[in-house]
Amino acid sequence: EMVGEATDPLVRTIAIHLHHVDDSTKLKVLSSFSELGPALTPFLADLADILDRADWQTRQRIAKLCGDLGSHAAPLVVKCLHDDDSDVNYAALESLAKMGDAAELYQHVQPLLFTNREACMYVFARVSDQAFESLATRLLAAGVDIAACMADSLSTSPEVALRRLGQLGVAAVPFLPAMVFWLKDGCTSRSIAALKAFAKLGKHASPFVHVVANFLKGASNEIRGATLETLSQFGEDAVPFVADIAKCTKDGNKDVRIAAFEGLGRLG
Repeated sequence: EMVGEATDPLVRTIAIHLHHVDDSTKLKVLSSFSELGPALTPFLADLADILDRADWQTRQRIAKLCGDLGSHAAPLVVKCLHDDDSDVNYAALESLAKMGDAAELYQHVQPLLFTNREACMYVFARVSDQAFESLATRLLAAGVDIAACMADSLSTSPEVALRRLGQLGVAAVPFLPAMVFWLKDGCTSRSIAALKAFAKLGKHASPFVHVVANFLKGASNEIRGATLETLSQFGEDAVPFVADIAKCTKDGNKDVRIAAFEGLGRLG
């Protein structure tokens, strides 16, 4: 309320000055005052009007601005989620992640995951881990099987899909065999992405501890180090491999030796 009271005169001033300006100027002004957040709600009708006739770049800017305007901007965000331009979808997804617990909105992401998966993966590759976890939690609560969508994307965006599956906890368990495929892929970056995902899943992934342990013999220092980190997250399920981990304390690579000592410390 204090924010509203403090900004009301400014909002009225903005409204007066925007009354006769063109769309481009109107959007520039509103964007420059985006820190006012929900206080700009009175201008949502103006943004909706601009959105209906704007080019993709303007629609993208509106979608991004909506993330600062609170839940009242949700209808515009939903409209941008259904836009036929992937950059507009991207901006809308980012804004949606800022909108808190309006879980009913997240049902609109599900069709986008199937009709414009590329845009979703583009977003999931770039948003912070915290933002993705927030979004994923709400998607799961709304009945959207985000884990299945990530698994379906393993063939086209394996490293992004593996990284995000690693954040989904028990929801990712049915897709562990598919993740193991990429662990054995032979590509160092993909194998490491899979190992890091298994490390995040911790005991959820421990049924595959024997598969992971085999990578202690990996030729790459990075793979051996990532394997040690992953095993250390499996708790008591990794105890049978303590002797193998201990051997790595004499590895020729300093980082691998450090990872081995740290892993032994975690396993007690």
